[in-house]
Amino acid sequence: MSSMSDLQIAAQHGELPTVPHFEPTGVGHAWAAEAARLGQPVFPIRLDWDAARDKWTKVPLTRNGHLDATQDVSSFDWGQANGFGWVMGNGIYTIDFDEYKPGCAAHGWLTQWAVPTGTRVHRTVSGGWHLIYSLPPAWANLRTRQNIVPGLDTRGTGGWIAFGQGYTLARDMPPLVLPEHVCAELDRAPASQAVQVQPLEPVEGPDVLRRLGTALVLGRARLRLRWYGDGMGLHDISASGFDMSAAKLLAQAGFSYSEIYFLLAEHFEHGKAARDGVTPAVSRELQRCAARATQKLPMSQKMREAFGYER
Repeated sequence: MSSMSDLQIAAQHGELPTVPHFEPTGVGHAWAAEAARLGQPVFPIRLDWDAARDKWTKVPLTRNGHLDATQDVSSFDWGQANGFGWVMGNGIYTIDFDEYKPGCAAHGWLTQWAVPTGTRVHRTVSGGWHLIYSLPPAWANLRTRQNIVPGLDTRGTGGWIAFGQGYTLARDMPPLVLPEHVCAELDRAPASQAVQVQPLEPVEGPDVLRRLGTALVLGRARLRLRWYGDGMGLHDISASGFDMSAAKLLAQAGFSYSEIYFLLAEHFEHGKAARDGVTPAVSRELQRCAARATQKLPMSQKMREAFGYER
C-alpha cells in the first residue's frame, strides 16, 4: 500500500479512541485555551484557503512568527486567531504524512523502518496526518527533513506544525518515543539531496562587504530581515535554516558561490559558523548552502516554504 487511511491506522493499533474533538469555530480565545492544554511553546495563527494558490495558508499572528512562541498563551492577542502553531524541538518531533499526494510512498517508508504509528495523531486541514513523537535524549534536537519520500516530511528543531479550525485530534494520547534507529535514519543526509560543491575562489572581502551593505539598505527587505536574525516566514529557524535562507537571498542579490560562503562563514551572526565555528563539517555544510543557492537546484514547495523563499 502507498498510503495509510483511518481504517489502516485503526487496524494496526485497535479502534481509534472516541475522544471529544475540540473544534471551535473561529473563536480565538477558545483556541488559546486549547493551546494552553499542551503545555508547550505555541503562538496564534490564522488559517485561510488561498484559492489562487489552491492551498491552505497558515500565517503567524505575531511579530516574529514562531520565534515568539511561549507557554504563556495570555501574552498573545488571540482575537483574529482560528488556530495555533506548535513549535517542535526540545524533544518533540512530527512526521508529516500526506497520503492525498500523488505517488505517496510514506506508508512504505514507515513500514520499512518499523515506525510506531500508535502515537498522538492530528488529521490536518489538507487531509494529511501529523504523527507526533517525543525524542530520546540523545536526539532531542533532531532536524527537520523535507521530501524523505513522496508525501513524507518531518518537523523538528526550528520547525512548527499548525492545529486549528479544520483539524481534528484523531488519537489523543501522550506522544510515543521515536525509536533511535528511526532518529538515526532521519538524521542521515539523503543522497537525493546531494549538491555539486565547487572549489572556493578568493574573494575581495572589502568589496563584498560594501555590496552587502548596499543590498541591506537598498535591496530586498527579506534579505535585510534575515541577515539581522528575523525568522519571519521561516518554518525552520535552526542555524542551518538561517544559513540556507540567507544563502538563497544572497544569491538573489547577485552574490557568487564563493562570496556567499565568505559571508556565511565570517560575517553572518545567526548561522552555524557563528554558533559552532568554521569546523570542517560546518565548512562543508556552508559550501552546500552556497551551491544549492547558486546552482538553482530543484526544491520542493514545502522546502521553499520551510526556508522562507516564498510567502
